[in-house]
Amino acid sequence: MSKPIAYPMVCGITGEPITEWKDVTFITTYIKGEKETFPIHINKWALMDLHNASPTSKKSREASESEADSVSEDVAVEEVAVSEDLETAPY
Repeated sequence: MSKPIAYPMVCGITGEPITEWKDVTFITTYIKGEKETFPIHINKWALMDLHNASPTSKKSREASESEADSVSEDVAVEEVAVSEDLETAPY
C-alpha cells in the first residue's frame, strides 16, 4: 500500500478523491529553464482512459484494426454467399 495523501486531492477529470500517491499523475517539465517534477491533481488511471480513447493511441488503433478485420470477414462471407446464390439461381 502506498502512502496516503496528507491533504485533500480531487481528480480534475473524474471529480473523485485521490487518496494514495500511487494514483497521482506526476509530470516532468521545464519551468524557467529548470527541470521539475511535480504532482498534478489527475488520477493516472483516468488519464490513461483518456489516452486510450484517442483514435491515434496504440490501444485504439488495435481495436479499430480488430473491428475492421471482423467487418471484412463478414463482407467476404456475404460475398461468397451471394455468389453461390447467383450460381444456383434458376434464370
